[in-house]
Amino acid sequence: MKAPTEGRISMNNTFPMGFWGTQSIDDVPLTDVADWAACGMTLTVAPHYRPDPVRKQKLIDLLDECHKYGIRLILSDSRTTWHNAAQDPKAYRLQFAEALADFGSHPAVFGFHLGDEPRSDSFDDIKVAVAIQRELAPHLTPYLNHYPGWPRHLPLWGCENFDEWTHTVLPGLGVPLVSFDNYTQMNPYGNGEGVDNYYTSLRVYSEAAAAQKSPFWSTVLSVGHFRYRCPNEDDIRWQLYTSVAHGAKGIIWFYYRMTRSHINYRNAPVNELGEKTETWTWLSRQLRLFHKTYGSLMMKLTHRGSWHLGTVYGGWPEWNNEAHPLVTEFISNHNLPGVFSRFTDSSGQEYIAILNNDQRENGMFHLSFRPEVKRLWRICFEGVEHDVATDHWDASYYRCGDDYHIVSGTWLAPGQMEIYRLETDAV
Repeated sequence: MKAPTEGRISMNNTFPMGFWGTQSIDDVPLTDVADWAACGMTLTVAPHYRPDPVRKQKLIDLLDECHKYGIRLILSDSRTTWHNAAQDPKAYRLQFAEALADFGSHPAVFGFHLGDEPRSDSFDDIKVAVAIQRELAPHLTPYLNHYPGWPRHLPLWGCENFDEWTHTVLPGLGVPLVSFDNYTQMNPYGNGEGVDNYYTSLRVYSEAAAAQKSPFWSTVLSVGHFRYRCPNEDDIRWQLYTSVAHGAKGIIWFYYRMTRSHINYRNAPVNELGEKTETWTWLSRQLRLFHKTYGSLMMKLTHRGSWHLGTVYGGWPEWNNEAHPLVTEFISNHNLPGVFSRFTDSSGQEYIAILNNDQRENGMFHLSFRPEVKRLWRICFEGVEHDVATDHWDASYYRCGDDYHIVSGTWLAPGQMEIYRLETDAV
């Protein structure tokens, strides 16, 4: 295989954004890749592949096309799944080595897919498969996706509590990337249990990622099915930014294209007729806006904590006025639930994110700062920083009190997140 050598795109600062692959390599035309890029996809799960000379060339052609658009792929090669790796490690090593020889040197390859939602009876296989992949391909990332972090899944993992799962069992698998899926946040509006389950998953997997010092990815919903509603643009924004605000370093959407009519699945971004739906338009707009505004920045920031205002979900801590050393107040003017998150960059520079956690209503949120905060910089389109004192549009900014501290307010749509950099005396 000859990998492309010209025009290679650096992906170091590109936020991973993709979708769950549901097609065979036989059914994916190269022209689809341009649409993936136009929808904001940057790192996605590849179509299913079984070794065959014709299919091999199709997958190489697909990788070449993805490379042109700056998209990396997690290859779903039947030879690299975890199944039976512990029973016959030698055979697994040979299978993986074959897949690696076929595709592993291509610059568009991110890693190989191990499988989805394992139970405890698969953990020995996974450990062997991961060890072999990391030994033979240290430049690639083995990818494994997990069940949601719900209490009812603990027996499936052979765990008595989440602490055992996050600090012992999950890190013991050796996978350098933590990924999970959860869709109950798209239950009928007002279903607090579904939202609570989602936030429990975010907390469990963010804690697991922190325990093993690795990133975590959140798999969220873009197609209505079962009890889940068809996400509209507010829902897409809400899922994207709630994941990012709580520390996710990658997003996978379930899913992109309907290959056939299936139970009550409906209104996928690309439907079973091959047509782009309104979901595609909403998804494309929100993902591209995210990349243009926050994508590169979020790859450089470290999540330090999140607090919930009003309704508290999933065991996350409740906001209090001592949560952040430089923020004295975070309030919702219209009594909507909110999220406050703290981030820092490699130099220790403080950033904060605020988010409207309501799924349907707009509202204004206000922040008050300690006098040490001298200027408040809002991260805007193209990542440009605007001084809120002179550029706050229809929001508000003023100084008050004997210490002349900053108070700032902004309007937020459902799921909308705003990020600020805090300039202090020390800067």
